[in-house]
Amino acid sequence: MGKTEKSMPAQDTGLLVAMEVGDVESCRVFVKGMTLQNVNYQTITRNTALHSAVRFNLVDVARMLLEAGADMMTKPRMLNTQNYREMPLWMAFKMGESRVEMQILFLETIAAHVTEPMYSNVVAEMEIAKILHETMLYSTPLVFFRAMELFPDMKKTNMYGLTPLMYTLRRVSLYEQNRIKYTSQMEHVMKIVERYPLMLWERFCLVDVGKGIKTVCQKEGSTALGMLLFETIVSRKLQNDKNMADLLRIEKLHESTLNILADFMPNTAIVSHMYVVNERQKLKTKIMDRNTAAITFFTKTFSTSYLSLMVQPLHLAMLMGLHPRLGNNYVDKFGVARICGIKTLNCDIVKTIFETYVLGIRDDEEKFRNLLH
Repeated sequence: MGKTEKSMPAQDTGLLVAMEVGDVESCRVFVKGMTLQNVNYQTITRNTALHSAVRFNLVDVARMLLEAGADMMTKPRMLNTQNYREMPLWMAFKMGESRVEMQILFLETIAAHVTEPMYSNVVAEMEIAKILHETMLYSTPLVFFRAMELFPDMKKTNMYGLTPLMYTLRRVSLYEQNRIKYTSQMEHVMKIVERYPLMLWERFCLVDVGKGIKTVCQKEGSTALGMLLFETIVSRKLQNDKNMADLLRIEKLHESTLNILADFMPNTAIVSHMYVVNERQKLKTKIMDRNTAAITFFTKTFSTSYLSLMVQPLHLAMLMGLHPRLGNNYVDKFGVARICGIKTLNCDIVKTIFETYVLGIRDDEEKFRNLLH
């Protein structure tokens, strides 16, 4: 029997055994005979049956449990705190692309029963308000699009004033070290903003987050890209520089320590000390290298593609001016004839203007900062 079965009521341990081996039909029989109390029973390892369904990716079983009254927002009992990411809902999202069907099931269940007591209480409403942010951060464009369809009226900023895009770029650019993971996450982001391009130009508005709580952004009016380039990446670079300084300091201290140890300790002790210090240095160097790679990715590769998408509508508008009909001269509301200046250009000239004056703004840090931040 697995860990999730510890302290489970005797009549329900069979359900968890069936889930471990993927026996859906046996699960159906056990769920049918469960009481509401047992559906949400937490084991000594803080898991409910729904946690196990998520863990083993048994969507049909999860659906049965939800229909039987399972609470996807059950927080694990812990001594000092409750980690909301361990509730079944966010557990499924944190597992990423491998749980897409499970994530959609949870979203559709919430949308269908949002007025019922389980989802209309204060605690549940706080979790539901995070859906768009957590979906963009952890899941796929498909799931995000579905969330937008199911919750069209949901407030688009969180308690700190961050949009889902700002929240995602901030979290990933600050903390993620796995190159494959942050590359994949940013590919998802680009697909999402291609469908919802207005997100690219949404501006941060300061909110009252409460006394003693630090605001997450230094400047009101910043775009998500502005936050990334002029705040989060700067913070990550400063931390990386600090790590480099610490590494150099440790190397000097290590050298001094070895000189002292040489007079008082046997060679075996010195070798052991050197091994420990060297392993720590290797680990720190590895982390620094990962941070450097992430910083380069976000400031070069990602920001270039992102900016191109931001100014794409301007490029399109300029090209539309070349159209025989769209670019025609016109008469304004006062009866004055106006000339469409763009019509006198051609595609090559428009491309030159766009690349020189629009994309070229990246080379002027002050103008670039004013545009985004």
